[in-house]
Amino acid sequence: MEANGNGLFSRDNSLLVSLSYCIFTPHAEWNADFINSVKVYLMETTATEEIEQEEVDLAPTEEILKNLPDDSRTHLIPTLQNIQNVYRYLPGPAMELVMESLSVSRAELYGVISFYPQLLITEPGKYIIKLCYGTACFVKGAPIIGDKINDCY
Repeated sequence: MEANGNGLFSRDNSLLVSLSYCIFTPHAEWNADFINSVKVYLMETTATEEIEQEEVDLAPTEEILKNLPDDSRTHLIPTLQNIQNVYRYLPGPAMELVMESLSVSRAELYGVISFYPQLLITEPGKYIIKLCYGTACFVKGAPIIGDKINDCY
């Protein structure tokens, strides 16, 4: 078994436990005792809670989908890139249109999106600051700079 930022996987890469927004330290060996000790807690929502739906102009997405040569899945990645070029990220309502148009499931779509780090499902900030943590930068004080940025913002 292997763990990464998205979950706990078996050797055949099937997802066993999804670890969204969890911080954990992966161990060198996952044994049966550890796996049996994992507990899954489900949060129930009540019908009175409303999920906030973002307002997005879908005209550009419809235009991009209309200009595809066919409704083949082979156009999924370029389509996602074109949509992201318009909105700066991939909004949920636009992804609903992509799922319908290209006949892909939500799991397939978000599997592709989560595989490619350049595809974003949340709107990025106005300014993106990238900090190098390579060996030379680390020795020169990159962690200190990162801590200062985190403290200020």
